Amino acid sequence: DILVQTLALSEGMAQMLPDAPLTLNARDKMTGEILGSVPLPAPGQYGMMTYMHRGQQYIVVQIGSTQTDFPGALVAYRLSN
Repeated sequence: DILVQTLALSEGMAQMLPDAPLTLNARDKMTGEILGSVPLPAPGQYGMMTYMHRGQQYIVVQIGSTQTDFPGALVAYRLSN
């Protein structure tokens, strides 16, 4: 999980459960409630990172899977203000 201010972000369980949705979920740190999610084009791998660029926060997820024949790639998402 990546903690972002008052949110915890976690990858969907797609790499462990092949039929699960491919999503990146934002969770409330206190309750675990999913506050939002975005689709991933392939299963997430290993971890995520966050960075700031020109006052905007981004989350980068390493994706790819030999099970889905999707080559490894980095996907960046910008957080809304």
